[in-house]
Amino acid sequence: MGLSKLDVFNVRNIEYARLEPAPRFNFIHGLNGSGKSALLESIFLVGRARSFRTANLSKVINFNAKEFVVSGNICQVGKKNTTIGIQYNHQQLITRLDQQTVKSKATIAYGFPLQIIHPKSYRILDAGPQIRREFIDWGVFNLNADFLPIWRRFKTALTQRNAALKTRLSNQVRVWNPELAYYGTMVHEYRCNYTHQLKPFFLLACEQLLGTTEIDIKINSGWDSVLTYEQALYKSVEKDLRYGFTGQGPHRGDLSVLVKKKQAKDYVSRGQLKLLVLALSMAQITMLQQAEHQLGCFLVDDLTAELDNHSKEKVFRCLDEMKVQVFLTATNKDSFVKGPTVGDHKMFHVEHGVVTEE
Repeated sequence: MGLSKLDVFNVRNIEYARLEPAPRFNFIHGLNGSGKSALLESIFLVGRARSFRTANLSKVINFNAKEFVVSGNICQVGKKNTTIGIQYNHQQLITRLDQQTVKSKATIAYGFPLQIIHPKSYRILDAGPQIRREFIDWGVFNLNADFLPIWRRFKTALTQRNAALKTRLSNQVRVWNPELAYYGTMVHEYRCNYTHQLKPFFLLACEQLLGTTEIDIKINSGWDSVLTYEQALYKSVEKDLRYGFTGQGPHRGDLSVLVKKKQAKDYVSRGQLKLLVLALSMAQITMLQQAEHQLGCFLVDDLTAELDNHSKEKVFRCLDEMKVQVFLTATNKDSFVKGPTVGDHKMFHVEHGVVTEE
């Protein structure tokens, strides 16, 4: 699976661009502010119907325009090509799959699953736990089609219990406990199983990129592990009523990455932290490939920052072995040519929002 054609209208400083990417490597270079990240953002919009740079899609629209439109033609092995279109006009988001309007972003995500590494991604190991939960849930979502409805039922039960807590209706709180516990336990079990499957792929990537396997990943449930989730909910009712929200559960869960039994963020350098995050994402992609799930593409914004030449060569080698379509940006195209020779690739230059194939 991969992107064979991309049309971009009025995404940030890109008024119009059309690309026919290479099936393997696509190198994008240009000065800061030229539109490189906007180009990756356009691809991300095709695959997720949202931006990785802002929660407010109005900020994505070109200053002189009233809406943005992006569309991509997706090639799938053994299947006919698919077209995904995303349109936003300050008020309404319209998503189309093969010219048919779809309401669920999940439909788009399944149609063109992609992963991205961007400058803020490296905060995954030193920021709050929400970004790590989203990272794990993306993998579970793409590997297990039945995870999404269970996660949605958990969120519904959580919303209802929190509403009862805010109005101090203790009887209603207890009514929602069994359902919240049932679906919350399932969400945690899916995460545990996924992390267990991911670990060997992650360790292999760490050995290739960092030269070590003294690394571990663990999932924290978000409640006292000595108790079942239902027991934890009943035990915390008085405290939850006092604060007005559910304080324990998978919505408080976390992913820990340990290096020599210490939190990675407290042990490794900034460059090594970047390699760890790359290893996590590469492990997810490799795992999906081996499970015979088709992956759309892998986006990496500002790949070479904070990496020495030796580390860059390792990253390029691993990307080359992954056999997936890749889009990479850098301010200097020399950052790319120092990597190993790759097969089918294209080079694009971006300047003042104008994209040119070289």
